[in-house]
Amino acid sequence: MIDLLGLGYLGVFLLSFILNMLPFMSPSNLLLSGAVGVALPWMNPLLIGFLIALASSLAKLIHFYSVFFAGRALRISDSRLEGYRRRVGRIGPLLLFLAAASPIPDEPVVISLGLLRYSSARFFLFFFSGKILITTLGASAGSRVSLSLGNFLGSPIMVASSVILTVAATYLLVKIDLEDLTRRVLNKIRQKFSDDNP
Repeated sequence: MIDLLGLGYLGVFLLSFILNMLPFMSPSNLLLSGAVGVALPWMNPLLIGFLIALASSLAKLIHFYSVFFAGRALRISDSRLEGYRRRVGRIGPLLLFLAAASPIPDEPVVISLGLLRYSSARFFLFFFSGKILITTLGASAGSRVSLSLGNFLGSPIMVASSVILTVAATYLLVKIDLEDLTRRVLNKIRQKFSDDNP
């Protein structure tokens, strides 16, 4: 796959897209853009960052749509999803930006928002915004600093944590009615205060 880099900018895009299509196994895009910057120092780091961010965002959009449409088969009630959607509507952009712009695994956020049938346009916009920040920084640093290509793929710990977080987020969305749980906890807190203050 490294031979793709011989295709120049097109190769950078294709390599990034292929690697980001690997669920739970995709590399850190910071390291990827840095490694490309080291391997191809004659390329414009801003263009490297843009292409890797675009390829990564398109790959994750495919993951998002896969879960979006597969979520219907799980038969989660729309009334339950609506409560989650209202909450996520406020923090969704921030979650997407932080997941894309940091080394934390993307999959738990991508899969959760896909299950909630979050807006695909907003998904792409905020995810791409975070990715372009991190990939541009990585490509700029890579063109100045020697990074090891041996750190290309994610570590087993990152892969395992990504899988665990994704399974936990999916389980919470499918099996637990958080609206009902929140209501019960608030009722117990109110009851406790009313018992303490007769």
